[in-house]
Amino acid sequence: MKEPITDNRYISQVYYPHVVAANIPSGTVGFDRDYAPTSTQFNQLYADGYRFYIGYTQHMTAEDLNNALTAGLAVMLVEGYYSGMVSEYTGTEWAQLAINAAQNIGYLIGCNLWLDFEGISDVSDITAIEWANDWFNAVQNAGYVPGIYVGEPEPLTSAQLYNDLNFSHYWRSCSNSTPDVDVRGYQMIQTSCSNTVLGINVDLDTVQTDNLGGLPIAEYYVP
Repeated sequence: MKEPITDNRYISQVYYPHVVAANIPSGTVGFDRDYAPTSTQFNQLYADGYRFYIGYTQHMTAEDLNNALTAGLAVMLVEGYYSGMVSEYTGTEWAQLAINAAQNIGYLIGCNLWLDFEGISDVSDITAIEWANDWFNAVQNAGYVPGIYVGEPEPLTSAQLYNDLNFSHYWRSCSNSTPDVDVRGYQMIQTSCSNTVLGINVDLDTVQTDNLGGLPIAEYYVP
């Protein structure tokens, strides 16, 4: 069993024995991947210096969550992009799919649940704002902390991302054309996409404190 971070400066709330919601410290390196690695791969990734994993609600299982946590990795969830998410679902409906998936695998309330906000080119900025804020409200009402992954294309400017969205947790995609977020900035940067690590494809991510002192909130296992 690896030793996860147990420094009380980062632990925000204890929900039940051995599992906590905690901020990921600035400078921590992790990865995201649509399908979870195996238990052995999680252990190897920890040994290689990775300290958090972001899994996709569409594919994550309770076993995947347990494997990542017991390997020593912090875990967060993202609702992955789907081309018809805005046209075929309301923001509330899309959020409910993510909430159901998170609850079904026992993902801890109080942690970030991220929205993959990209590939949106056929709706107005007003529609996109309303849709994303509806997603935010549903996720927050379920007890999770909404976060938003900003990719491209998406119709919002830097000012709109900060002023018109309800979010306070922002994650920047690896695309060079992704806009900045006015005032607050990003808490996570996807530093590189489509990397091969231990024979599997992963995107690499690094945590940083945003301009207003914010950090991502993940689920940790504490022995």
